[in-house]
Amino acid sequence: MRIAEAETGVGAKWALYVSMALAALCVVLLTVFSNHYDWDAFYALAEVDYRAWWVDHELPLWSYQLCAGISRIADPQAFGLSPLFIWVLIFGSFWGLKLLVLSSLALGVFFTARLMELVHRHASEQSLPGRLYVTLAMLFVFGNYFMWHLLVGHVTFGVMSLAVGIVYLTLKGYLEGLSRWEFGWGTLLAWQHYSGAFYHSTIYFLVPFFVAFGIFGCVELIRQRREPGVLHRFGSRLRQALGFNVAGIVLGGYKIWAAWSYSRGIGRRHDVVGEVLDPTQVGFQLLVPTWHREFLFEFDLGNFWDVHEYSAFSLLVPLALAVGLWTLARRPGFKGLFNPSSVGLFAGIYLFVAFLFSLGDFAMLSPYGLVNRLLLSGEARIIGRFHVGIVLALGMVLMVLLRLPSRRPWLGDIASVLLLAGLIGNLAGFATLMSKSQLQKILSYPSEPSALMQSWRRIKLFLPYVPRKGDELRPDATVNMYQYVLKGEGILNCYNALPRLPGRAPRRFFVPLINASATAPSPQCGAKSRYTQNRIILSEACRDLVCVNAAHINPYGGTPLFEITPGSPGFCARLPGKDAEDNPLGVGAGTD
Repeated sequence: MRIAEAETGVGAKWALYVSMALAALCVVLLTVFSNHYDWDAFYALAEVDYRAWWVDHELPLWSYQLCAGISRIADPQAFGLSPLFIWVLIFGSFWGLKLLVLSSLALGVFFTARLMELVHRHASEQSLPGRLYVTLAMLFVFGNYFMWHLLVGHVTFGVMSLAVGIVYLTLKGYLEGLSRWEFGWGTLLAWQHYSGAFYHSTIYFLVPFFVAFGIFGCVELIRQRREPGVLHRFGSRLRQALGFNVAGIVLGGYKIWAAWSYSRGIGRRHDVVGEVLDPTQVGFQLLVPTWHREFLFEFDLGNFWDVHEYSAFSLLVPLALAVGLWTLARRPGFKGLFNPSSVGLFAGIYLFVAFLFSLGDFAMLSPYGLVNRLLLSGEARIIGRFHVGIVLALGMVLMVLLRLPSRRPWLGDIASVLLLAGLIGNLAGFATLMSKSQLQKILSYPSEPSALMQSWRRIKLFLPYVPRKGDELRPDATVNMYQYVLKGEGILNCYNALPRLPGRAPRRFFVPLINASATAPSPQCGAKSRYTQNRIILSEACRDLVCVNAAHINPYGGTPLFEITPGSPGFCARLPGKDAEDNPLGVGAGTD
């Protein structure tokens, strides 16, 4: 009997490893071959920063190639000044961005597994095999929340999985303390997070986490108020938990300050305000899978956004609910639930806070409403993006409650195989959105970034973006900037991830970067002037005032349009007149 059980255990273990490999392979294929509309924008954004580093040998602070000139340092979706950008610097804007996302997902699985193990270790004396923690981590990171956003090109949400490392090290610092190596790695992690595309992971993930952590700290202080030396011990724990966060924020302060200053100078506003979800809607979006482009069961979102912004299905959710109900059934009168361990207390508080954020602006003092009005001046939108916190909090609650039978440990492996089979089936649903032409297009991109370097030095024209109907995920106009940026051309009308003052250009308007005809200088003025992503270097042939057709926007809120004389710092701008066609610059403006 024991031999049979041992053989069963070995077989279950290997089946689990194979299931993990298949799930990971599905995610790799989906990430590499997804090429829907917002991928194009992120390719273009990465390309201009890539050129600033390698061609101009300058920091990517600004670029004339996109949207008639936009700030890069102030863009909270830009990676160009973060250590994360090393992938793009080595492999180019296309494959480098894919590898950036895949490495972020892999680290997200690693940190989530460590977080699950930390919570379970402090909530139970039972020790689980590491592969079970990895299984639960894969259910979280490879769930609908991250997969949907990646499929439509929301690269910043893929990198959000890295922020789980900040959550893990913060809790570990409070519960156990950090070694010097852990503090150093935590500082590096926080720096690359806050100096890169930090907006989505900070607002929708870390803000609810730290709100919950603050409430948890207050409750812990009250619970331990009668213990001797409580203030000293509590202060020491907070220094461990928050020290590396503060260090990372200081190191990435240049990015945070630029983005914040820009936002305050040219505020972002949306037509959709006061968005609210009721608890049944939130539960539906967490529990119901999707197939193709819709929820598996008919459901009216009741708002202006698509399924990819709200679906957060993960098998962690029904698993946590099932274990929770089983635990309640075995504890008559809720025995022991009102005196939880520290980690159990935090998991409960975090779940409650994350749920409140996902409900949106349901009351005057709702968490989302307060943060959006006081911290973000009403710039945040789409409350379905807060669902990620609920899923992670439920995973932590699961770790607090989960107990496996000690006599048959292989049952955990079998359960994990079944869960991963469900995950693979769910991932297969995303394959229905792929097409043969899309796969061929992906494989046609050059593997060597140097293949296009020859066209970089002389950029002569801005090309406007002409909206077209596409066969991609949504039927309205898609934004295709990358094809122009790769050829070294600039774009007047394009997707702009930053709020900006309005400007307009006709749909088929072509204009030289240096407008030598403005003051009738030498024809050599435009022909011999040079420019990098950050600077325009006028030829000596230029006389008097010269107009440069680029809209300089100071990230610190300065004058957006002005004229310069040759040799002066800054940029000059001249946009078409009022009789231009109605085609606004910066279509879709906002930090999406």
